[in-house]
Amino acid sequence: MTPKSIPNAYEYLSWPEIKTIASNKRSTLIWPFGAVEQHGPHLPLATDSIFIDEIINEVLSLMPEDFPLKKIPTQYIGFSPEHAGFEGTITLPSSLLTSMIVEIGKQISDIGFKRLILLNAHGGQISLLNTAARELRSVSPKLNVFPCFLWSGVKGLNEVLTESELENGLHASLAETSLMIALKPELVEKRDLVRGFH
Repeated sequence: MTPKSIPNAYEYLSWPEIKTIASNKRSTLIWPFGAVEQHGPHLPLATDSIFIDEIINEVLSLMPEDFPLKKIPTQYIGFSPEHAGFEGTITLPSSLLTSMIVEIGKQISDIGFKRLILLNAHGGQISLLNTAARELRSVSPKLNVFPCFLWSGVKGLNEVLTESELENGLHASLAETSLMIALKPELVEKRDLVRGFH
């Protein structure tokens, strides 16, 4: 994708464009959150970040260009201390990630945006983003903040998940592997697929 073809990307707009968008009573920014952490031997470290980028870009491509909804750059590195024992995992401390959300969120509010959606694809930071959203609301009460998890509310998801996924979660599971095969099949190490599910 070339920069200008990225749908509704905040960073490719000029400041007068941002000023106009922010002044709209429905102005909304989406801030996607992923992670850089192990996803078994068969999926890339950026699995969560890739999912959130691909899905949100597809959704935004369906929106009218003049709709006051934009996306700021995805936060690829998240809170992943539970995976720190695996080579390749990079994690931020919870305090740093929370401070960053509060600081950037305050600036977004000061610009004039009315809503901020913290769209998260990494299950290990759901609580952290909920807490950060509450802290942000306390310093920027005019900004409506909505922390959301990518896999929550997916219709019929529980009916297609395996017993192991329902018990142990989706991390590097059949669901995540299937989604990666659908979105970026070239990034799936197929010879390690079976090993990845044990």
